[in-house]
Amino acid sequence: MADPLELSEEAIEQIARRVVISQVPSTALAAPANRPAPPRLGLTVAEAAQVVGMSESSFKRHVQPELRLVRRGSLRIIPLSEIEQWLEHNATFAGSSRGRVR
Repeated sequence: MADPLELSEEAIEQIARRVVISQVPSTALAAPANRPAPPRLGLTVAEAAQVVGMSESSFKRHVQPELRLVRRGSLRIIPLSEIEQWLEHNATFAGSSRGRVR
């Protein structure tokens, strides 16, 4: 008589496949690997500071207070349009010793 807890090799392989598939994130199964990421509409504070070319602390001190941003808990998302507007508004000509020139 066969042991009731003994599984055939085929049953073991099926279980192993299910375990491996269940450990793969569902997003990895749903989208092809070559699909481009959707365009970003906003950046975190760290990303925005990097894009502007300054440290995060300088960005928080000098730039962030002038921007509109989305707050969700401790997360801050800065729309790309806000960063672009800030850069445009604060840009001056290289030879200009005065403030903002437009």
